[in-house]
This record gives sequence, C-alpha cells and structure tokens, in this order.
Amino acid sequence: MAVPKLKTWSALSHTKRMPTEYEIVTHRLHYHTKLGFEVDPDAPVAKWYRKYRDEAALQASDWDQFRDPHQMIYRKYTELQDDRETFIDVLLDEAELREDHTKLNSQWIECLAQMFTPFRYPGHGFQMLAAYGAQMAPSSYITNCFEFEAGDEMRRVQRIAYRTKQLDSYFPSYGFGTNDRKIWENAPIWQPLREAVEKLLIEYDWSKSFIAYNLVVKPYVDELVLVHFADLCRLNDDHVHVEMLGNFYLDSLRNQDWTIALTQFAIEQNPGNLSVITETIRRWKPLAEQATKAFRPVFEDMSPVNLAFDSVFEDINHTVSDLWRGAGVKI
Repeated sequence: MAVPKLKTWSALSHTKRMPTEYEIVTHRLHYHTKLGFEVDPDAPVAKWYRKYRDEAALQASDWDQFRDPHQMIYRKYTELQDDRETFIDVLLDEAELREDHTKLNSQWIECLAQMFTPFRYPGHGFQMLAAYGAQMAPSSYITNCFEFEAGDEMRRVQRIAYRTKQLDSYFPSYGFGTNDRKIWENAPIWQPLREAVEKLLIEYDWSKSFIAYNLVVKPYVDELVLVHFADLCRLNDDHVHVEMLGNFYLDSLRNQDWTIALTQFAIEQNPGNLSVITETIRRWKPLAEQATKAFRPVFEDMSPVNLAFDSVFEDINHTVSDLWRGAGVKI
C-alpha cells in the first residue's frame, strides 16, 4: 500500500484547519529538542542543553502548544517598532528645535546623570537575559517571544545611549557618557540592581531564569523606571523623557502579556509547575524589592520636585502582584 504523501504544513495537520501565518513561520523550528545535537552526547553543548533545558525545573508535555497572545512575527514586529522609533525620532528632533533642554533645572540635570543615562548598563544585562532565554527555550514559540523581548531591550539601550550623547552635547560639565559606568558600579542607588542582574546572569536553568527575570526583576524595574520615574520627569517639566519612557513601556506591556500566557500554560500543562514558580518568585522577590527601594533618594532627595517614595513602592508592589495573580500565582 502506498504511503500517503506529506502535505504542505503537515506538521500542523493536527489543528485540522489552515494554519495562521504566525504558526507557519514559528512552528517547531528547534530540531534539537527531539533529535538532539549531532554531536557526542557527552559533548559540553549537549550536556548543557540536557541539564538546563530538558531537565529544567518547569516541565510540560508539549511546549509547542504554547502561543504568544500577540502572535508576533518578524514582519509585524518591524512594522510596529518602526512606528515607535519614528515617534522617538520626531520627539527628539522637535525637542532640539525647541531647545527644551534649556528649560531643565540644573539639579534635575544632575538627577538624570545619576538615574537615567546609567540605565543602559542594566538594560544591556536585560538584553542578555532575554537572549539567553531565546537560546535555551524548549520551543520556537517561546524562543521568538524572547527574541522580540531582546530586541525591545536593545532598542531601549540604543535610545538611552543616543540621548546620553545629546545630553552630553548640551551639558558637557555633567559627565554624561563618561561617568555612567562609574555610577553604575559604585553609586549606592544602583548596587542592589547590579547584584540582581549579575545573579540572574548565572541562573542557567532556562525556566528559573524566565521566572526570576520576566516575573520578578523586570516587572519591578520597568514599573520603577518606565512608570514612576516618568512621573517624576513630568513633575520636573521634563516632557521629553516622559514620552520616551512611555514609549518603552508599551514594549514592557506586550512582554508582560506573553509572560502571563506562558506562566498560565506551564501550570495548565503540569500543575506541579505552580510550586516551582511560587518558590522561585519568593526567592527573587526580596532582591527585586531591594533593587527598587535603593532608588528612594532619586525620588525624595535628588530631584527639585519630589515624589513620596512610599506611595511609589506601594503602587509597584500592587502592580506586580496583579501580574502574578493574572498568571495564576498567589504570593
């Protein structure tokens, strides 16, 4: 009896419908999850993936059933980010034409030098974490989410670097671009976050790295910087950075959506995953809180117009707790 020929998209035939563009370009791109690498099983790369991916703390019967709620693909991503990048281009060009920088208070300029421009250092760490998730994820559906998140983080770093050079050209005596690394490595406000980023970078289990970064550290930091530091910018008449940070926050919200979806999926696939997620959040939460609280002086001492940090921190905790509840996790 003749063997039926495989049809186009036969790998998706179980769906019993025409696959979407998203599924066609995303489905099962990782040949090595089933077949393994074509090397000695004891080769370092094979052992690494076996330990930190195949034997990871989170387990599911089929990770390829996960779907990004935004069904993001490269075409959609570049179109979306082209619009957002155009917005920032226009924002910065118009601000330069209006000479908005001449209206900034000198104390606020120093605050930007301490808080805003050094962020490209942890931002690059965030990009590395997302890239590691993309490298180690057990499904291309998950890998692509991480890849786009890495792109978001790199976009943020590049824009902050561009703005750093602008600020340096306006205010050469403040050390924009030249003092940033020293501030990142030594200023007390940054040290708890630096500790968190460095510890995250040596969490090699892909699933624990995902939980610690996407469900704990990143939400705390994004709410602190992209929402509440933006509020502080608004109070100090720095509307350029209000708009820029708000633009970055749109990326953060999209990443929260797939993070929630993947967490829910992991729990549905294997209820035992809930305890792993809960324990990992509890392990990293104190460090994320420390990293957030360290910035109290920025809000209450460094800026000309202050913002009560207790209410800021309470709001951040509330927002992050809502994120966990939405993902099906109670802490």
